[in-house]
Amino acid sequence: MLYNIFVRKIIIILAVLILIFVSFAAYLNTVYLPRKARLLIATAIGDNLGRRVELGSIKLNLLKGLIIKNLNIYDEDGKGLFLSTERVSLGWLFLPLFKKGEFVIPFVNIESPHISIKRTKEGVFNLPNIKKERTGKKTAIKPVVYRIKIENGKIDFKDEFINPEYTESAGFNAECALSLPQNIKFSFALLLDDGASFDSKGSYGLSTGEITSEFDINNLDPKNLLTRYYMNPPFDLTGCLIKQLKGRARFYENSTLDVDFSSQLDSLKIKKNNIVFQADGGLSARIIYDLQNRAVDYSGKADVKNAQIEGIPYLGGAKDVSATVAFSKDSVNTKDLKARLFGSPFDIEAELSNFKDPYLKARVYSGDLTVSTLYDSLLKDRFNNFDIALEGRGSLGLDVEMFFSDAKNFKMEGEAVLADSKLILNQRGKEITGIAAKLNFDKENVIWHDLSFMLDGESYASSGKLSGFTAPRADFNLKSPEAALDAAVRLENKNLIITKLKGRLLHSGFDIKGDVYFQEKNYSFNLASLISLELADLKTISGKYLPRYRGILEKISPEGECAINAMASGNLRDIRGLDLSVDLNAEAISLGAGMQRFALNNIKSRLRQKDRRIPVAEIFADSYEGKINIKGGFNLEYDNPLFSFNLLLSNINLARLKKDTSFKDKALSGLMSADVSVSGNTRGTDTLAGEGGILIKDGNLWEFAPFKKLAQFLFIPSFEKIVFNEAEADLIIENGYIFSDYIIMKSPQVTISGQGKMDFKGNLDYVIRSDFNEEFLRHSADFMQVLSSFLDKARQFVSLKLTGTIRDPKLSPAVLDPLRQLRKIFK
Repeated sequence: MLYNIFVRKIIIILAVLILIFVSFAAYLNTVYLPRKARLLIATAIGDNLGRRVELGSIKLNLLKGLIIKNLNIYDEDGKGLFLSTERVSLGWLFLPLFKKGEFVIPFVNIESPHISIKRTKEGVFNLPNIKKERTGKKTAIKPVVYRIKIENGKIDFKDEFINPEYTESAGFNAECALSLPQNIKFSFALLLDDGASFDSKGSYGLSTGEITSEFDINNLDPKNLLTRYYMNPPFDLTGCLIKQLKGRARFYENSTLDVDFSSQLDSLKIKKNNIVFQADGGLSARIIYDLQNRAVDYSGKADVKNAQIEGIPYLGGAKDVSATVAFSKDSVNTKDLKARLFGSPFDIEAELSNFKDPYLKARVYSGDLTVSTLYDSLLKDRFNNFDIALEGRGSLGLDVEMFFSDAKNFKMEGEAVLADSKLILNQRGKEITGIAAKLNFDKENVIWHDLSFMLDGESYASSGKLSGFTAPRADFNLKSPEAALDAAVRLENKNLIITKLKGRLLHSGFDIKGDVYFQEKNYSFNLASLISLELADLKTISGKYLPRYRGILEKISPEGECAINAMASGNLRDIRGLDLSVDLNAEAISLGAGMQRFALNNIKSRLRQKDRRIPVAEIFADSYEGKINIKGGFNLEYDNPLFSFNLLLSNINLARLKKDTSFKDKALSGLMSADVSVSGNTRGTDTLAGEGGILIKDGNLWEFAPFKKLAQFLFIPSFEKIVFNEAEADLIIENGYIFSDYIIMKSPQVTISGQGKMDFKGNLDYVIRSDFNEEFLRHSADFMQVLSSFLDKARQFVSLKLTGTIRDPKLSPAVLDPLRQLRKIFK
């Protein structure tokens, strides 16, 4: 019974309390909150934020707390909205609701707020300063909020401080809570309209104004932020996607943003001047941004993958780049960069500094170099006057320093090793193969050591130096089994100046100086040379380099050594128009083949050419105890040049001459002299015209085939002992023949006379007569005496016809009036 009474009392008390609470809530919702609390709360919020605040309505919900609708917080000037929200829920405590003048709010839930953040043209943000001391009458009650939670919010950001102004919109969720003693902890999630997201957790120091945050960014394109908030960036960021970025940030009120982060980047593209850099990779960095001065400082490290670089002066582009790169505001450097340059793999150490006037210092190395691409990139433009190409493999070490603003004055040093490379001389149709060498080079010089190569089947070795690429100078030597060369040449304005070109080819030496001027389809030159020519070398030289002359040189087979002093000038494509001066001296030379040789001694020769004429062409020589003089000249103005010359032979000893011929064991002797003048053109022997004479004293000439045939035909006794005191003939050259109207050969035993002609192939057409001394016949043998006497009488009415060739002569009688002459025989 007592228990039931107690329960009823409890129920009545609870009902009364509920009634009181409901009545109190009804009072609050109908009287206090709409009339007094709405104004009180708006005033409290406004005083703390220093802003004008409006509230639409306030209601108390026993479960959700105090519900505020249509909350608007204005900018400091009271015109624009800073924040507007449709619904705000404030938690409340039953006891104590008020504490020491503070209205305690355990939580605030803000749904779908719209925040407008703006930076004015003066650089001031419209963010409220909750630390600022307020003027005017203070409210009696101060609200204290322990936690604020924002859901489904939207932020509009507008920056009027930059030109053009920058705007951005994003959705967000946020939460902050009071953390003793004087901190506010917060979390923030932002989703931009372009799909980028930003998540952050951190704290705000109420006393210091410092914000610290840990953040996570995904799928952010920073191009717009960098281009707008960095007035003079060191480069143009034309593409970048921050796939993921995690870091920590500190913001010091209205002054400095300090960010430390690591990230994963895709499709990074940076441009500076003509240099374009593209890559994927990771990036860790620290960035300090001074908001007041709009200045940025940064440093960090990047792991570069799949990068490409274009537009590097003199190096072209780079592909397949990977590296760990350290960077700061004014420099970039790497110790382990790998890339493909010139089509070859390279390892690179590099530093790029002073972005306002970029300065590059790099060390480049490749152990597997594609020589052709390197030549095309670095050297081809330097040798654009020469149609050449370079192929092969090798290695390269290169040090480069340059200011990009003054790239022409770059510094470069390097070392290259070539192996089994090839140089193609397109103009000459030649290939230099098997090239192996070590080269040291810089901006102005190339020095090569132990260079070896093959050309036309011959092996060569060389060392030297090429300097001054704008006006190249080469000092080098070249050796092969058959040749040696020591040269110093330079190229100035298409003018090849030969300071020294001295060497040996086979057994012949040369020393050449002068210059050659290269123009399109015109190669003029002015050269002086000293040549020590071993004539026997000409056959080998012609076989390799002048095949058109090989046949004639093999026929005449020259031997001996000549000293030649020559000067020449003119156009290489107009040989006839050259100015030419040649002086030749030799102690002894010989010409011929096999047993047939012709020797000359103490030879002196001169040749002068000018204005398409050769007014002087002379040869003076001693030969077989006699002398040979040849003087002549040429007119080169015609397609078939005209020429004229005089041949003067004086006392050539045939007995000495025969020793160099197949007659060396024969009875051949005499002193031969001749004086012949000839003119014509180079079309052929049928153009020749001239005259002269030949004289042989004390000559035994029977070993010559025509004379020997004559002696045998006439049964001349002991003819080989007959010596002609004088043998002479006149010579007339015309129409392809050598005519002789007067031939006389006198000896004590017999006199031979004749006339006729011979062509230049050796074909004979002569009429020969002979007259024997009777005393000679009387001392002959009886049979031969009678026979010879008869024949001697017969010769008075018989002439002999000499035909055939010099090597194979033929004789036949030519009978004249036989009946009249027979009467004289038997008289």
